[in-house]
Amino acid sequence: MVIAQVPFIQFVNQYEKESEIKYKKIYYIFITNAFSLFIFGICLSLLTSIGTILFILPGLIVLVFLFGAPYEAILENKSIWKSIKPSTNFAKKRFFSLLFVIIIVSLTELIIGWISMYLIYSITTSLLAQIMVQMLLNLLIVPLLVIWVTYFYKEWKEKYQLA
Repeated sequence: MVIAQVPFIQFVNQYEKESEIKYKKIYYIFITNAFSLFIFGICLSLLTSIGTILFILPGLIVLVFLFGAPYEAILENKSIWKSIKPSTNFAKKRFFSLLFVIIIVSLTELIIGWISMYLIYSITTSLLAQIMVQMLLNLLIVPLLVIWVTYFYKEWKEKYQLA
């Protein structure tokens, strides 16, 4: 998921700064940051999973504190590893707002997924149909949610002048 966010974050960043989108630049940013974001995504997944095993709250706390790192890295043109500290500082100031956004985004995707699963299973029991619908929903929902969260992140960062 961390890697999938990069093109959409860069898309919003270009649109806000230049009012024009250069796809070559989006691809370049994606390719140059993909490996480090992949490694970060693995670390984030492991930490969140371990924290979730330890009574759910530590996993949520880790997720909230590291949630802004990809946004910080792409928007500020930093390394993902150098964006961890600003992300944690940002999360300290906006913890409940970030938690609320994560919960709303997760619940939205979960509810839409359940509704689609129910509708598909009422028509057919084909696993292929269910997988295709879930893939289509993710194809439509994830970009919208990442763009929405990017605008929130930029707005909060400017409003509270967090660096």
